[in-house]
Amino acid sequence: MEEIKNAVQSILPNLLPQVLEEACEHLIGLGVETEDDLKYVKSSDLPMLKDIQVRKLIHNWQQGSTPSQTSQETALSDTSIISESVSPPSTSEEEREIAANLRPGVNPVWADEFEIPWSKFSKKNLMTCLQKRLRPKPSARREMVRILVDEISKISQKPGKRSLATIAQKIVKTYPQSFLDEIEGTRVGTGYDSLLKQLQSRFDNINRKSDSNSFKRKGRNSLVMEEEDAVRAGPVTKIYLHDKYGCINYMPSDYPEGESETTQEDKQSLLKQKYKEKLHDEVEYLMKDTYFSQRQDIIQRKMDVLHLKIEWPYLFEAAGMFVHFMELTGINISEKVESAIASKGARILKWIEEEPNMNIRRIQQELVEAKCSVDNGNAEVAAMICAAMSYLNEKEDSLYVCVKPTAARPELEKDLPKTPCLIGFGASRLTATRYMLSIDGVVVTDHIATFTTGLAMLLASYYNFNIMYPVDSASTLEFIQRCFVGINPERGSKIEVKKHCKRRTQVHPRVLSLINAIADVEWRC
Repeated sequence: MEEIKNAVQSILPNLLPQVLEEACEHLIGLGVETEDDLKYVKSSDLPMLKDIQVRKLIHNWQQGSTPSQTSQETALSDTSIISESVSPPSTSEEEREIAANLRPGVNPVWADEFEIPWSKFSKKNLMTCLQKRLRPKPSARREMVRILVDEISKISQKPGKRSLATIAQKIVKTYPQSFLDEIEGTRVGTGYDSLLKQLQSRFDNINRKSDSNSFKRKGRNSLVMEEEDAVRAGPVTKIYLHDKYGCINYMPSDYPEGESETTQEDKQSLLKQKYKEKLHDEVEYLMKDTYFSQRQDIIQRKMDVLHLKIEWPYLFEAAGMFVHFMELTGINISEKVESAIASKGARILKWIEEEPNMNIRRIQQELVEAKCSVDNGNAEVAAMICAAMSYLNEKEDSLYVCVKPTAARPELEKDLPKTPCLIGFGASRLTATRYMLSIDGVVVTDHIATFTTGLAMLLASYYNFNIMYPVDSASTLEFIQRCFVGINPERGSKIEVKKHCKRRTQVHPRVLSLINAIADVEWRC
């Protein structure tokens, strides 16, 4: 592990520790045992790194550079990049604008040397709280942001996102207990997204009068990830960054060792037969073995849900769906969701009790009544999701629909959303006793026993079938993904965005607001 870590760190010395750990663990999981094995690594093997970082690593590893040589090359390369960034012919429009707004004589990478003005912050409202390792009140945090922006403005009126991110990261690193974006030990996004968002918003507000186009940020030139082997193999379906978001094995390159098209077809036929006879032995083993063929049908052949249901019926049963998700992301989603509810549930329920929002107050009252009639845990988990959707101002029926216990399937399918949706059968949304899952407006699973299992299947559907989060429920799905399932990438998103629209932080701002509201329960100083 140490040898691999040194090989990465010598080329990318400024890589965040958590990203370095993730990259090394991933490389070892791929089978890298020695430094010499690194020359076989492909660009698609390191999804957690930025494109330029991956290219640096692969270039050096394939050249067989030693750590000392690599360090020198990297230093020269970094110097070159910094020099170019202040040279108008080779910078982007945004970088030129940032450079133009620097005070005379200021170093273009000033943020690295910027000293946080701790002495200017209120001792009573903020510093005492930080020293006690408690979370500050929103008013104290806003006051800190105003002072910070005033100090930064002395250097630049329009700092770029990179500079503000560096400053936000410094603050969170100094006082993680007070500022880190987390719930019960689970970091969300970079951990400093909410503070970065506040700094950006403050600068937008003070610059809005003088420049209506303040802080327009260009999108990346392309979301297409490099797939060198795929290019050499010929024309195939393009793989975009949002497709691979959170995945470690999005599209395997070939059949598993010892497998062929014939053996895959035999196992697929066996799975169909077992489903027909309602036999569940060996299903997990067979689903894992045929993962490559399943991905071919989903990604390359773009098979619709009805045909997938015929060809791979266990893809829509909890056992088979969770095996596929495990192969795709490396996460046991069933265990992960149950563990998250056990560790974070009490805090979320406490937040529901204390939240003044009238809709959430009604959910709290419904929960009290539901627990008197049905105390099986379903009501509490359903209340958590309904309250999150209410706080995020999203339509509940875009993810969860409650129908009468006697509702007929043909009737309820008329009004279902096209995206994955959980259907509860009961007198109210919190007292449902059985559940179904629909995709593309069609019920694909009609015997889900608990809301927790249904929640896991709901999110797994978006990943397994390569579906983007719809605008109507995007924030709630991202909240579930990050806080209940632990898929927490620092780059990319599964959220549908309008053309030419770019997100300012990797975590949706409303999700950051919700996470901080929950994290702050009983934490305020």
